[in-house]
Amino acid sequence: MTEQELLQDCLRRLNSTGIAYMVTGSMASNYWGIPRTTHDLDFAIQLPPRSVSQMVAAFAGDFFIDEQAVREAYHPPFQFNAIDQRSSLKVDFWLPAGRPFEREMFARRIERTLFGIPAWIATPEDIILHKLYWDKLTPSERQRADAAGVFAVQAESLDRDYLRRWADELGVGGSLSILFEGKLKGFSGHTRLLGRGIAGIQALRRKAVRGRTQAEFHLFRRRHTFVPFGGPTQASDRRDERTAALG
Repeated sequence: MTEQELLQDCLRRLNSTGIAYMVTGSMASNYWGIPRTTHDLDFAIQLPPRSVSQMVAAFAGDFFIDEQAVREAYHPPFQFNAIDQRSSLKVDFWLPAGRPFEREMFARRIERTLFGIPAWIATPEDIILHKLYWDKLTPSERQRADAAGVFAVQAESLDRDYLRRWADELGVGGSLSILFEGKLKGFSGHTRLLGRGIAGIQALRRKAVRGRTQAEFHLFRRRHTFVPFGGPTQASDRRDERTAALG
């Protein structure tokens, strides 16, 4: 089973439950921005306790999912996973920790069609904020590059007032200002392009358009360590940041 097929499978199962969810993390930033190699598959979900058994039943059979672990996700780090037994790929599910930004993020999620399947996905503004917040917790070129990629592709349609308001709330206003100037440096080829300011943004946008013609999500083969919510790869950093959940 490929990552694309796994995403389609998870979307069908989630849609069948009626449980509120949204695609987030690197899959969402790939959709809105500059695609990069990833096999992360993250969903933020609103799961009432009465729906836990329904959630487990929806993924039973092809996935290993432990009902007790799901019930424990109402406490930090507010996360559980399901392991696809056909591919050994892991899917992470994150429950909200009750922060205002989490509620806003869910309220603004939008519906799109991904690989022919209706899907709820976080908005580009919220992905930018989320990535900048993760970078604040533990500086990461990958997070900065993802945020810069989304900005490069979506710059003309972004709600900048919304971004400024929540950036101040999350303590990432400085990073957002640098992003607006086209100077937020990410990793790999993004660094050189973004260092050129507006010209770099335009170059990234052209690069993204070319990439998106090849595949809707431009999913790649697995080459990176799985990290929830596109977070840091060091286990010690992940322990600290998991308490942030949706940010």
